[in-house]
Amino acid sequence: MGFTLDPNTIRELAAAIAAEVVQAMRAERIPTEVNDDREVFHVGPLIVDLARREAAVHGRVLELKPRELDLLAALARNAGRVLKRAQLLELAWDDVTLERIESERTVDVHVRRLRVQLGENAAMLQTVARAGYRLDPP
Repeated sequence: MGFTLDPNTIRELAAAIAAEVVQAMRAERIPTEVNDDREVFHVGPLIVDLARREAAVHGRVLELKPRELDLLAALARNAGRVLKRAQLLELAWDDVTLERIESERTVDVHVRRLRVQLGENAAMLQTVARAGYRLDPP
């Protein structure tokens, strides 16, 4: 109980749809602007730009893996506040990955990697005994 369309009919239909889309865009019924609202966090010399998916210290772009960037962004969003490991896991890890994590200590490993990337600015990332981590400007 199917039907078939000849190739010319398909081409005509595709062209008509494309023309309607262009017309709608010109009439501004379909927004064509890119949303330029960026999530940029500044903590001392550190800049975390989520729209660009990068972080830089003193203008030097850090070589971060996606999870490290997400962790750094969570800390930068909450600069000056102590975040527990469990909070950082919730903020920087997706649900699927969280199900596979066996220990909150995975945060420690990622913090250690962040400190290496921060180099001489590693002291910005403070360990707060029996509480968690805090990102402070130097």
